[in-house]
Amino acid sequence: MKRYITKLLAVSIAALVVFSSCDNGSSDSSNKETTPQTAPENPEKQDSQEENGEGIPVFSPIGGFYKEKQSVTIDATDMNGKKPAAIYYTLLRQTYDSNGKWDEKAWKEAVAASKPTESSTKYESAIELAEDTIIRAVAVYSDGTKRYALTCFDFDLDRSTDTDSQKPENPESTNWQDQTIYFILTDRFWNGDTTNDHIEDLVDQNGNAYDERVTLGGQPASG
Repeated sequence: MKRYITKLLAVSIAALVVFSSCDNGSSDSSNKETTPQTAPENPEKQDSQEENGEGIPVFSPIGGFYKEKQSVTIDATDMNGKKPAAIYYTLLRQTYDSNGKWDEKAWKEAVAASKPTESSTKYESAIELAEDTIIRAVAVYSDGTKRYALTCFDFDLDRSTDTDSQKPENPESTNWQDQTIYFILTDRFWNGDTTNDHIEDLVDQNGNAYDERVTLGGQPASG
C-alpha cells in the first residue's frame, strides 16, 4: 500500500468533520426527509434501494482497493422511486509539490474546498477513475433537500509487483527464507494469569522495566 493512502485518510478525518466515514452512503443528518417510506412497487429494485430510503447518493462499484480502472456511477433514487433533480460531485486526489513530495498545506486546502455544491461538476455519466480518489457527492431534490455521501478508491495498476508474476528460483526449497509466511495477531485477549504480568528485574529491549500491568497508550486494557 502506498504510504500516502494512510496520510490521505488520516488527514481527511482531521481536516474535515464530514469525512467521518468512507462507506457507500454517508448522509447529511442535518437535513433529513420526514416523508414516511413505503415499499417500491417493483420488487426487483427493492434490494438495491432498501438501504437508501433517504435518497443519499450511492456509488457503484463501492469504494475500495482495485487493480483495474473503474467506471463509477452515482444514483440517489430512494426506495419510493423518487429521483433527485440533480447530483453534483467533486474529486479529491493526492497533492504533491514541484519536487514530487507530499504537500500537506495543499492537501488541507483541497479537503476544505471539496464539499460538493450546486456549482460543482454535475453528474451526467460514469466517472472514469485510474488513480487514488475520494469522491464526494450531493443529491439535490426539487424541494431543496440535499443528501451528501462520499467514497474512496485506491488503485494498484502496476502488474509487475504482483506476487504470482514472481516465480521463486527454487519452488521446492525448504529454506524458510524462500517461503511465504503469514502472521496472525489478535487485538483482544483474556488475561488468564495475572501473576506473571510483572517480573522483578525483567526489562524489555530498550532496558525499561517490563510490566504488563500498564496499558499501552492507545490500547484498551486486557481482560
